[in-house]
Amino acid sequence: MLNKIEYIENLVIMVTGRCNLSCDHCLRGEPVPDDISDEALEEFFSKTKFIYELTLSGGEPTLAIPRMQRILELMKKHGTALGAVYVVTNGTGDIPAFLHTYLDYCLYATDCGYYDYDNMSGIALSQDRFHGTDPREMRKVDAMLRIFARYDPKAKKTDFTKVNLLREGRAKENFRENQTRELTVYDPTVTKTDDGINIEGEVISLDMYGNLHKGCDFAWDDKSYVITNILSDSAWVQTIYNKFGGEN
Repeated sequence: MLNKIEYIENLVIMVTGRCNLSCDHCLRGEPVPDDISDEALEEFFSKTKFIYELTLSGGEPTLAIPRMQRILELMKKHGTALGAVYVVTNGTGDIPAFLHTYLDYCLYATDCGYYDYDNMSGIALSQDRFHGTDPREMRKVDAMLRIFARYDPKAKKTDFTKVNLLREGRAKENFRENQTRELTVYDPTVTKTDDGINIEGEVISLDMYGNLHKGCDFAWDDKSYVITNILSDSAWVQTIYNKFGGEN
């Protein structure tokens, strides 16, 4: 039985379901009060050797900085190597503490020897007309984030008059169908190695409850993309291979 992920190209960890904003267009929908558990993290990292690109998501990840720190602690404990880390924040959390934590991730990725300056590693500040945040405060946050070379000030400044919102969460309820688009999710490419499996292509997400999903831009109550639950499925690595790389 396959029980090890040798390499995963794109992993999103849902650090928390909490958020301190209530944006009309939020694809997650209503926030949930839960953070990711040690149990789910231990199970995942104990069977994963290398994550090329890790995205820390939510909710608002900076509301759960101790959880972000714990994720890194458990990666180190289990020897899970890291290539790069990416975080999008709404800028309303404890940004100085977040930057210290983010730097720890970058140092760990560099120490692992896999850090790739051309990949997705970086920070983005989510800003649009739905947030209702104070522009003066956001300018302060922007100034703090600019100390990092991998911060892109334009990455998440979105003009929603020019793009369609995903038909998920609050956007599905608050906008007309011609203002939204269906979420498109593809199957990941899963191949068998001598010691386990490689997962490439489509993003894989781990939520707060131990569910693995394909894709990442779904509402909290949308279970359409769940692959398996790593806490209840003792053969979850084999399950991934069976669904996407082996015999069904």
